[in-house]
Amino acid sequence: MPRLSRYAPDTLPRPHDWEADAACLDADPGLFFPADHGRAAPLVEQQAKAVCALCPVVEACLRHALTWPESAGVWGGLGEGERALLRRRMQRRSRRAAARAKRREEAGAAETEETASAPAARPRAGSAPRLDGPGALVGQGRAVPLLRAAHPPA
Repeated sequence: MPRLSRYAPDTLPRPHDWEADAACLDADPGLFFPADHGRAAPLVEQQAKAVCALCPVVEACLRHALTWPESAGVWGGLGEGERALLRRRMQRRSRRAAARAKRREEAGAAETEETASAPAARPRAGSAPRLDGPGALVGQGRAVPLLRAAHPPA
């Protein structure tokens, strides 16, 4: 009978499995930290980026560098300043998206309050429900094209 273990099998993907396929695996680590090279730093950084350009896992490497605080060196084909700029842009974009979502949520809540406080419209006798325009059953004029697509004229 096989012996049971309280540990998960070692077949689950690890967070850094991409590192095994990295083009820089056999390269000199000093190449990826150009600040250590003084005046030759720009040339060394370009050489490191050339290695990254051929790397099959460059996206995963950059994602790692942006997720974790990798502030030094070349990661994912970007230098320190380039990653800092990209990180700031991503944060700004995230804040803007959160602000837009909050405004939509507040507008939806205000609209719901207005609708709840307004007296209910009573349909006239013999009138059919509207499929588009204000008071539409589906909303925003989407019902008519959907109905036409579902029931094309013969």
